[in-house]
Amino acid sequence: MKPSVYELDELNVESTLGQRGLESDQVSIPVIDLSDFENRREAITQALWQAATEVGFFQVKNHGIALRDIQRAFLTSEQFFALSTAKKQAYPLKDGLNAGWEFKAQVRPSTGTPDQKESYQITLPHMAGLWPEPDEVAGFQSIMLDFERQAWRLGMAILSCFADKLGFERDFLRGCISRSLSIIRVHCGCCITCRWRYYRKGTITGAPAPTRISTA
Repeated sequence: MKPSVYELDELNVESTLGQRGLESDQVSIPVIDLSDFENRREAITQALWQAATEVGFFQVKNHGIALRDIQRAFLTSEQFFALSTAKKQAYPLKDGLNAGWEFKAQVRPSTGTPDQKESYQITLPHMAGLWPEPDEVAGFQSIMLDFERQAWRLGMAILSCFADKLGFERDFLRGCISRSLSIIRVHCGCCITCRWRYYRKGTITGAPAPTRISTA
């Protein structure tokens, strides 16, 4: 079967990935405390670096995003997913652009099969005609964009630590990322993921600053 070709470079890269992983109960995902960030920057940087290089994942706490704002974002997304299928179908996922609503329809390039989930994706330049009407979900657009802005600040603070560790200027990695290409993926009953693609040699090549907020 001829492989799919996607408009977004990162999806073409993802289509070359994917293999059976390994399960292990010997490694736990570190939880890193970001409180008093500026005064504890060195210790936080070391903890982030250790987690990233030795485990590959980490969680953060005391990150500065208020619990009420997280709960508001989840409540708003729940209200959207509670709409009838007919109403949600008015905001369909735009092919290859990571924007809009889908239900078990998005084919992951790494597997070639549809994801078994329902989601709504927000990619800032591609949202024309995809925001729910105010009488369907009050404040949806403003609430989700405010949440993205807070996640952006968190992601950039974390990236600044990695820039320090790598010997770059503190804002170097932030300067490589296009804020206009922010992606918010809202998963029904699960989590909200925010990520930002970065540029390298003039092309979009990846998403190094994901921030995942979960109900768990």
